Amino acid sequence: MPSNAVFIPVASPLHDRRAVNAVLREYLRTLEGLIKPCGMPYAGRLPSVLTDVESVRHVVRSALSCGVHAIIVGVMTGGSEELVLELAGTAGKDFPVALVAHRTQNSLAASVEALSRLRAEGFRAAQLFLLNEGVRGGVDAFLRAARARRALGGMKLLVIGEPSPWLVHSSVGWEHFAQSLGVEPIKVSLEEVVRRYSSITTGEAGKLLKRFEGIEAKGVGGEDLVKSLRMYLALKGLLKEYGAAALTIRCFDLLKYGATACIALSMLNDEGFIAGCEGDVPATLSMATLSLISDSPSFMGNVAWIDENEGTLLIAHCTAPVSIGRKYVLRTHFESGLSVAVEAYPRKGEVVTLARLDGRSLTLRAGTGVVLNDAPVTGNACRTQLLLRLRSVSRLIREPIGNHYAVVPGDWVRALKFFADFTGFRFDEL
Repeated sequence: MPSNAVFIPVASPLHDRRAVNAVLREYLRTLEGLIKPCGMPYAGRLPSVLTDVESVRHVVRSALSCGVHAIIVGVMTGGSEELVLELAGTAGKDFPVALVAHRTQNSLAASVEALSRLRAEGFRAAQLFLLNEGVRGGVDAFLRAARARRALGGMKLLVIGEPSPWLVHSSVGWEHFAQSLGVEPIKVSLEEVVRRYSSITTGEAGKLLKRFEGIEAKGVGGEDLVKSLRMYLALKGLLKEYGAAALTIRCFDLLKYGATACIALSMLNDEGFIAGCEGDVPATLSMATLSLISDSPSFMGNVAWIDENEGTLLIAHCTAPVSIGRKYVLRTHFESGLSVAVEAYPRKGEVVTLARLDGRSLTLRAGTGVVLNDAPVTGNACRTQLLLRLRSVSRLIREPIGNHYAVVPGDWVRALKFFADFTGFRFDEL
């Protein structure tokens, strides 16, 4: 997903134009590809440096009308503190604003003073970066978090059949939690899904069988796969009908109809939707946050086992986006032995990010781990299994905030820290 941020340079009226333009060129070279000119007046090939309150107010409003999700402020000189305050105030307390200071002309001094005032007045989405070799990675993480925060606002989430009864922690206050992030939860009955599922013919679903040609199947019959594909079409149809980007479903209740949602959720996640299991809203929103930040489908799994001596976690579930693994096999659903599940084979040695949002404690817990397996490690757990080495695995059981965690490839902890700042969550790094 492309960046959607604007760069606004500010300076004191008493500045050396030549020196400021030299630094301005350095900003543009360093941040190339992360910013766009929306709302910015240009003088030749360089954006105009703003030196008065009225200009700042006008440019910020113009940028906001373009739908930007963050503003990057080039603090060019000392004496620009009031301009920074005006910029942040016009954008709003919760709008992500990144100050970038350079090493000359009292830029950092002005940035520190301005940020101190903003933080004291509750501008939690304001951050400060230094124009150095590492700034691009930091700003990218900031923008990814800002983009995720904006995308969650207004996202429609189908909650199909209410949370599963065993989610005794995660089901409490789920509707308020979703709304606090700007997500619109839409309750849909399982009966509505079943009606749609029943109306889809074997022939319609059979057209999708080519996708699975050459895929190994263990204990799974062709009829089972067709039923699962009918469920996929039913759920995708509901997403389209409601204009929703995400869903979570009380999937175990589907077993009495001879189908699971495992294949359906796998396919939907690989297609860019967010699709979670068991009606677990916090876990599904954790998946959404990770996916939006990383541009990658996310995996949701149980805390299946922890070895505190080895510092390892086994996380497992019966569905996963197949793109997260090096290959996959079709298996039956673990608990029931019915229908079709996904056994994805992970990439050994890959670095992944594990995360969970908890609306009750207002905690975002996240950390990186290394995948230790390239195949299932036990026959007594759900089909897709990731054995991870984490730095602080014990906290998952010593200070639990729920069972299901979301996982994506790559290290996205820095972006998640920014996301926690934007949303007012306490960040707990594993």
